[in-house]
Formats: sequence, structure tokens, C-alpha cells
Amino acid sequence: MPRQAIFAMGAGLLLACITTPRTWADSISTPSPVIAEHFDHLENWEPLEFPLQTNSSYQLTGDGMLCAQANNSVSAIVLTEKFKPAETPLLSWRWNVGNTFTKGNAEHEDGDDFPLRVSVCFKFDPKKVSDNERRWFKMQKLVWGEYPPYRVIHYVFANRSDLASQTLPCPYSDRARIIVKRSGASDTGQWHEEKVNIMEDFRNAFDEEPPKEAVISIMADGDNTEESSTAYLDWIEISR
Repeated sequence: MPRQAIFAMGAGLLLACITTPRTWADSISTPSPVIAEHFDHLENWEPLEFPLQTNSSYQLTGDGMLCAQANNSVSAIVLTEKFKPAETPLLSWRWNVGNTFTKGNAEHEDGDDFPLRVSVCFKFDPKKVSDNERRWFKMQKLVWGEYPPYRVIHYVFANRSDLASQTLPCPYSDRARIIVKRSGASDTGQWHEEKVNIMEDFRNAFDEEPPKEAVISIMADGDNTEESSTAYLDWIEISR
């Protein structure tokens, strides 16, 4: 059982990934990144799998993209390299989602599925929790071998266009928030570049300062809706 960010707090049949040609103009991104993941390989990523669940599929396309596929499944991959949000708060990525889930609903557990989540998992900080919470985190570490994240922000591609740009509580955990970056069928099948300030989003979502360290995870999940999706990530970068 992989242990990086054991609970991505949001919560596969392998399908053929269709590659999409790119031009040099497509690769423009935030300058001078501290972490730059362009998916030449997956050596820096660890799988995050959930008991009694079918795993989603994460494969390289051969031309420098990640293909993430869900088919009534859920799992994630976690970047092993940690970073300090206060020093490098700018997160950017480029994604293309082929479809959204017709039964998806970011506000309810039975619809808490997304073809793609780019998540920031903030490392556990014992100074930020009460004695009772600290005991809970220690129990989780005994079970999983590592502390679960203190907080999580999920940047998602949702189906409901009325939720565009909203920050929502996660139906499964009060320690996580969902930020809807894209939504609706009109944005599917196209490349979109996103840029966010992690520090600002964390403060707005939780009304506190974040822990010192965080990691990035990627998730494709369709286990609640029992639907399927194919999505692509071109790159992810973290900058000062």
C-alpha cells in the first residue's frame, strides 16, 4: 500500500489512450518553475489505491502527456517531491477532459466524482490540531504507516456549470475543499491552462494559514456515479 498522502480525501479497467498532437505554442507555461512535471516518465509518482475499489488507469501517451482514465473506479497518483507553499505558491497545469459525468454532483457523496482532480495535500502539522485530533492522526498513522494530510484542496473539472468558480466543502471530509476550475460540457474536449495561488486559495477555503509542506496528487474517479472518463494532463508546474 503506497503511503504518500494516504487519504486524498475525495474520495480500472485499462483503456487505450488516444494521443493528441501538440505544437510549441501549446507548451507555454509559468516561467522558472521550481517543480516542473512534463510526464516524460512516472518515476516521481506513487500510486494511491483504496481497499475494495477498482483502480483507475494512469498511462503515458508516448508524446509527453498523462492519460487518466476512470471506469467505475477510483485511485490516484501522488508526486513524491514535497514543496513549501509559502515559498512557491503558484500552481499551474494544462488539461483536457473528454467528458463529464451525467450523475456527477460536487455537493453530494453519491455524485462526488470527477474525471480529473489536481489536488494539493498539505502535510500534517501537530501544532495545528487539538489533543483529540492529534490522537486521531496518530491512530491513522498506525494503520497506514504515515499521517494523512492535514488539509486538501481539490481543483476539479465538474459537470454542473452552475458551480463554476465556486469553493465547496468536500462531502466526505471537513478537512478538504473542492474548487471548481472548469465545469459543463462546453469546456470538454479542449485544452485549458490553469493558474492558481495556493496560499490565497487555502486562506479563503479554511480561514487559516497552511502547513509548511505539501504534495500534489492527481485523481480520476468514477466509483460513485459508476461512469467512465478519459482526461489528459500536459504538464504541472509549481513556481515562486
